[in-house]
Amino acid sequence: MSSNQPERPPRREVKFKYIVPLIYAPLLPTIRIAFRKQPRVRSVLWWGGLSAAFAHGAYLLLFDLPKDA
Repeated sequence: MSSNQPERPPRREVKFKYIVPLIYAPLLPTIRIAFRKQPRVRSVLWWGGLSAAFAHGAYLLLFDLPKDA
């Protein structure tokens, strides 16, 4: 029975680790605009978001991408 049916390609999954930078891109300018009148909070949030983005990129380069290659 299975010989009559064509073989289906494997199901494609969304890799959320590659979608995360799409969140960082609008988040950083939004922090700068939203906390314009609170420079201390703005600075802490902006540098925290930027360091989280760099940490995510470093994680992908060092630990996760060699598995995918």
